[in-house]
Amino acid sequence: MVALSGNKQQLIKAVQFMAGAIDAAREEQRSCSQLCIETTKILLRDLRQYNAALRALAPVLAENPDNLEALELQIMASRAAGELPTLHDSLVRYARLASNPDLSIPLLQEAAVVAETQAEPITAIADLRALLEFDQSHEQAWARLLQLLEATQDQPGLIAALDQRITITADDNERRNLRLKLAHLQVEVGKVDDAVTIYNDMLGARPDDLQAMQELENLQRRLGNWREVRDVLERKLDLLQAGQRVPVLEEMAVLSEEKLDDVDEAIERHRRLLLEAPRHTPSLVALWRLYEGAEKWEDLSELLEQFLAVLREVGGVDQRREVGLRLAELYSERLGEAEKARELLNELLQTDPNSVPALMALAAVEEQQGNEAAMQELLQRAAGSSPKARSAPTCSCAWPGWPRRRRRRASTSRWRCTSTRPTSRRPARCSSSAARRATGSRSPTCWRCSPATPRVTSSAS
Repeated sequence: MVALSGNKQQLIKAVQFMAGAIDAAREEQRSCSQLCIETTKILLRDLRQYNAALRALAPVLAENPDNLEALELQIMASRAAGELPTLHDSLVRYARLASNPDLSIPLLQEAAVVAETQAEPITAIADLRALLEFDQSHEQAWARLLQLLEATQDQPGLIAALDQRITITADDNERRNLRLKLAHLQVEVGKVDDAVTIYNDMLGARPDDLQAMQELENLQRRLGNWREVRDVLERKLDLLQAGQRVPVLEEMAVLSEEKLDDVDEAIERHRRLLLEAPRHTPSLVALWRLYEGAEKWEDLSELLEQFLAVLREVGGVDQRREVGLRLAELYSERLGEAEKARELLNELLQTDPNSVPALMALAAVEEQQGNEAAMQELLQRAAGSSPKARSAPTCSCAWPGWPRRRRRRASTSRWRCTSTRPTSRRPARCSSSAARRATGSRSPTCWRCSPATPRVTSSAS
C-alpha cells in the first residue's frame, strides 16, 4: 500500500479490490474487521473519501460495537464528513469505553457541543452529567449544565444541580451566588421553608450580606413570621451606622406593637431609638401614647420633660403648650408634685400670659392646694382673656395633640362634660369646679378645652 500511495488511480483500484474482499467475507460470514479498518484508513488518509470510510467501518462495528480502534476511525470520518448524529454516538461510546478520564472528558465535552449544534439540549445535559461523573470539579461543564437546565426550565434538575455544585465549589463568591439563585428558585416552586434555610446558610457564611438579609426579611414578611422579621432587623442593626439605624429601630418598634402585641418591647425600641436620636418626634409621640395606655405615669412625665426640652430648642409655641399642659396635669394629679406643676404653668404663661388653658390649669392647681385667693385671681384673668368663656360652651376635654388611645378623666372633677368622646365611650370630666365660678354656668368649661384651645370633634378623632 505504501508503494501505491503515490498513485491515486492504483489506490482507487486497490480499495475497490478490498471492498470486494469485504463483501465476499461478509457473504461467507467470515470476520473481516482488520481488512475494513485498513480500507478505512486508506479512504481517510489518502483518498479523503469520508462517507466511503464510514461505510467501510460499518461491518466492524456491527460485529463489535465496542471496537475502540474502529470507533476512533468513525469519530475521525464522521467529524470530517459532518455526520453529526454518527459523530455524537461515536464520541459518547468511546468516552464510556475508555478507561482514561483524560480521553473521556474532552470527548464528552465535544459530544455536548455536537448535541447543542443539533438543537438537542436534553442530550447535551446528559453528556455534561456524564462528564461530571469523571470530574466533579469541571467548572466549564458545571457552568454550561446550569445554563442548559435553566434554559430548558427543568426546575427539579436545576435545583438538584445547584445543590450539588454548592457543596463542591471552593469559591466563596460562587457559592454565595449559587445559593442566592437556589433560594429564588425554591420560592418559585413553593418551597419557601427551604429558601429560608438557604438564606440563613448565606448569613451564617457571610453575616454582613445585606442582600440576603433583605430578601430573607421580605420572605418572612410574606409568610407573616413577625418574630423572625424582628430577628432579621436586629441583625441588620449591627451592620448599620448610627444615622441609618433610626428607621430600622422605628420599624422594629411598630412591629413589636402592631404585629407582636408586645407593648413593653415597643417601648424599649423607642427608648433605644431616642438614645441615638433624642429629637425624633415620631418616637416621642409614640412613647407618649404607649405610656398613657400602660398608665406608666412616672415614665410619661420623664418623656414629656424630654419632649418639652426638645420643643424649647426647636420652637413651636402650640406644641410646647400642649406638652406642658399635659405634664403639669401629671405633676399635679398623678405624681403629687404641685410645685412642679405650678412652675411649669408659670413658664407657659410667661410665653403667653393670656393662655386660657394654662390659666385654668394653674387655677386648678391652686384650688387643689387650698389657695383660694390665687385661684380666684387666675379665674378672673381667664375670664377676661376670653369673653367667650362666659358663654359656657360645651366641654370636649380633648386636647389637640393628645395621644388618642388614652384620654383620661381628671381625678378632682366635680362636673361632667356634656360631650362624649367616641374613643373612650364614656363622658369626660372637667378638671375643676373652679370653672363654674368663673363662668357662672352649670356646664363649665374645663381648662383643657377652653375656647382658646381648638377642640377635637368626633369626626376628627
